[in-house]
Amino acid sequence: MAKRRKSKKPAKKTTAKKSVKKMVKKAKGKVAKAKSTVKKAKKMIKRGVSKAKSAVKKTKSAVKKATPRAKKTMASIGQTANSMLDTVTQVTATAAGIVVGTVQGVAGSSQPSSDEMEEGTGEETSGGDEFGTGGPADSSSDMED
Repeated sequence: MAKRRKSKKPAKKTTAKKSVKKMVKKAKGKVAKAKSTVKKAKKMIKRGVSKAKSAVKKTKSAVKKATPRAKKTMASIGQTANSMLDTVTQVTATAAGIVVGTVQGVAGSSQPSSDEMEEGTGEETSGGDEFGTGGPADSSSDMED
């Protein structure tokens, strides 16, 4: 006896149609998802470019604002330095004036002035010039020779 072969049952048409429909539906879903992903990517790129442009614009405006601000600050520092220099100069001049006055006061008390010499003795001093250096007196007649 020969073995009988089991025959395959033919696939139901409805099952085949359903599986094809499922595959098409999945494919359409994947395509739609891919399209939305591409749209999102494009939006992200546009946002990135826009943010980069705005950052460049902000940087340029900051640089433009910084230059005058720096100049103003430097001018203020310069004015402060000038006023300090003027103050130091005034203090130095005052100190020098005090020293000169003190020296003149001390020198004047130990040596009689030329006015006191003429009035007090009544005679002309020989052997000194008008500055009291002690050198020989110059006369205009000596120069003519």
